[in-house]
Amino acid sequence: MRLVVMLLACCLAAPGLALEIIQEQSTLGFKVLIGSRSVSGSFKSWSVDVDLDARTVAVAVETASATTGDALLDAIMHGAAWLDSSTYPQATFQSDDIVTVSGGIHRATGTLNLKGVDVPLVVMIREPDPFVPLVYAVDAAVDRHVVGMDGFADSVAPTVFISGDIAVRP
Repeated sequence: MRLVVMLLACCLAAPGLALEIIQEQSTLGFKVLIGSRSVSGSFKSWSVDVDLDARTVAVAVETASATTGDALLDAIMHGAAWLDSSTYPQATFQSDDIVTVSGGIHRATGTLNLKGVDVPLVVMIREPDPFVPLVYAVDAAVDRHVVGMDGFADSVAPTVFISGDIAVRP
């Protein structure tokens, strides 16, 4: 899911500037509406390969690391109707198209591979707030039906929102 979007922020640095992700201070999460309840979760295991000069990023997320903190929801989420973590242990995002939309806001267009399905994904990236230096915010939305996550169609909203706060050190 990338869910995976979080490390795109590193691509916004000036060419030649090496940024290091501070993983323990970074988050990558998701949110979906189930009935009238908003359910949030996070991914605990992910990796990224960033080439600042080429302005590209490749992100990999271990689908089994997704957690909501609710054992029943987590079991359903990892099952075949949703992430199918045993068959598809990894979700990936690749982008080599990162452009500035306006001051401090950038758009990364790429491909999300989830459950063996490639879908276009647009990730919005906001530069650090002056009050929270070196933390980039990333956001994306995925139509779960496009990647075959059709479980509980009547009670779960079609859109899964992905967000992250990515801490970096120059």
